[in-house]
Amino acid sequence: MRKIQLLLLLFISLNYAGQAINQVDSLRRILDTTHNEEKLVALYYDIGRLVEHESTDSAIIWYRLGFKYAKKNGFLVMQARYNNRISYVISMKGNYAMAIDTAKSSLVFLENEFHTYRANVFNTIGVNYYNLSEYDSARFYWSKALAIHKHNKDSAGMGTSFVNLGVADFVQSKYESALQNFIYSIELRQKHGSKRELGSIYMKLALIYNQTNDQQKAYLYLKEAIQIYRKIGDNLAMAKAMVNLSNTYELLDSVARAGEMLIEAQKIGEEVGNRRFLGSIYTNLSSFYTNTEMYDTALNYSYRARDIYQELGQKRELSITYYKMGQLFFQIDDYDAAIAYFQSAWDIMIEIDIYEWREEVLDYLAQTYAKKNNYKEAYLHQLKYIEVKDTLALRDSRGKLQELEARFNKKQQEQRIEILKKQKQLDAAKIQKSISTRNLLFLIIALVISTVVLIYLKYRQKSYLNNALREQNNEVKLKNSEIGAQSEILQEVNSILMQKNELIEKQKNDLEEHNKTKDRLFSIIGHDLRSPIASIYSTVALMKIKQMPHVKQQELLAFVQNSLKATLELLENLMLWAKSQEQGIEMKKVETSINSIIQNTIEGVGGVAKEKGVSISFDTDQEYTAMVDSNMIGTVLRNLLTNAIKFSHEGGGVEVSVEPQNDRLRISVLDHGVGMDKETITKVFNGKEHFSTRGTHKERGAGLGLVLVHSFIEKHGGALVVESEVGKGSEFSFTITVN
Repeated sequence: MRKIQLLLLLFISLNYAGQAINQVDSLRRILDTTHNEEKLVALYYDIGRLVEHESTDSAIIWYRLGFKYAKKNGFLVMQARYNNRISYVISMKGNYAMAIDTAKSSLVFLENEFHTYRANVFNTIGVNYYNLSEYDSARFYWSKALAIHKHNKDSAGMGTSFVNLGVADFVQSKYESALQNFIYSIELRQKHGSKRELGSIYMKLALIYNQTNDQQKAYLYLKEAIQIYRKIGDNLAMAKAMVNLSNTYELLDSVARAGEMLIEAQKIGEEVGNRRFLGSIYTNLSSFYTNTEMYDTALNYSYRARDIYQELGQKRELSITYYKMGQLFFQIDDYDAAIAYFQSAWDIMIEIDIYEWREEVLDYLAQTYAKKNNYKEAYLHQLKYIEVKDTLALRDSRGKLQELEARFNKKQQEQRIEILKKQKQLDAAKIQKSISTRNLLFLIIALVISTVVLIYLKYRQKSYLNNALREQNNEVKLKNSEIGAQSEILQEVNSILMQKNELIEKQKNDLEEHNKTKDRLFSIIGHDLRSPIASIYSTVALMKIKQMPHVKQQELLAFVQNSLKATLELLENLMLWAKSQEQGIEMKKVETSINSIIQNTIEGVGGVAKEKGVSISFDTDQEYTAMVDSNMIGTVLRNLLTNAIKFSHEGGGVEVSVEPQNDRLRISVLDHGVGMDKETITKVFNGKEHFSTRGTHKERGAGLGLVLVHSFIEKHGGALVVESEVGKGSEFSFTITVN
């Protein structure tokens, strides 16, 4: 049976192994004469490695046969290695999910948590998750591999892990982190002299520099990578470097050279037959022919790239292909097709959480809708474009933030040094005090000795001795009095120093709190106030279009009105909140009609409720009064009612009620809107941080309302209570004392 299996494998190897056929034949002859099971297991593995790049089916047969012998003899590590190689071959066939399951089954054979081959398995799993565009999962397994390599002090393994993590960072636009990981890997790889791996890192560095508009550095790294691959004879890697160099030429406005590089890379890619790489080449060729206005050729390459990525499940690459196809149809004025492809690209980018190209896709969508005279959709996508642009700008400013943090740390260090200096001065004062006390004790001892000597010398002269003794006693009493006075002075000095230290600490805490308040105020003004003003500005810009129909102008005017209303509400809450933070609001309690406060507040928000079709009810036959600050309680009710309207569905209802509870009144606002989950309720109760979500009609808010509600209710000795269920609504209630 074994001979038949060997003949079958030899037949497959002869047909697909290519230039490795002689080595396979040599190993087969060794198999025929070997009876050592351990050697047999190793031979099957070696033959599989020889043929896997020529015939994946042949490699899987060899690996499974070797696994059988490894299992028979209880070779656990070899079973793990065979499973991992089978996973690799399955991945080459494009079945990434099956490859992950196969690789994970290898882990059961490796009991040692820090076994080197566990790291290899984790790397394999991570690569397959990356191929499925599940980048967080890929990063998780690559980090586990890195931890094992660090524990084993395996610098070569660490170099591989840093490259993998850098790739995951790059595709999610975390360029600083990606660059740092690649640099770590270069430092490790240079020690081991692996030319192939160095070339791979040079290509990835070039991608980063292209993305950050430093094409000169990208060009140098790519030329270095191509030279490395040409020397070692790796045609596939050299073709990949050529594709990247083509992109660099295009960014440097050298269109002719870009096209030459792509055509040369295409020839190599089609000879090798790597499907994933061909998809990359076809995408780049589509862009090249689009830019040179050869639209039919460009479209042909786009369809070929799309089919490959759909077959392999390459979501990130598929989203980029859809974006390029959207550009192509936009240029030939087929706006419906352009919108469809741009939207498909956007959906995938959101699904797999990548930021690359998001800004460009939204910008194109806004332009395309404007071309179709759909100004509402153009406006909405323009708002999304501004939001994404702000987010990316924030991500790009991390270096500046780190610089500011370094300055802050330096300032803290200087403050610590100043405190240490003051402590040193205080210690010196304590030492001086100790020396003075010691000298005083020596003086007392000397006085006592002198008195004894004097008593002995004047023993026979009683009257004189008695007088002398009385004088000495008086002197001792005087010295003791002086000692007591000095002791009191020292205690007073210590008390003053302690008070000063407490004052310094209080001033430090107050300063930190003021800084936090200032930072929160600037954050709200910079983001939550800027966004609606930017929205108003964008809307007014759109309204300047002369051909815009009157109906569209009315729709945009409604948008402007709502934005101004939200901005006015934000400013009012912002002023109240800032004043309360500075302890500038004085609470004035007087006996007030709670019914009147509620009615006045309902009338104040009536316009907002009517506009949304939301009814507000307050039905009670009893008059309630309490000792409250009417302005504060009115602000609390206004914010709770505004939020209830905000999260109610069109045509919904809000109910306000008052319920006596012993010496308190319980006031509640109930809506039947979207409701909240437990996580959102937890954020609502965190009164020290502002928290906001959009309403059912996308109403904006800065979250300051709930901060004020918490603050004003606490001033009245009450607490805010929230009961909510997703899809059924929320009830906010609080209590106040009657007297």
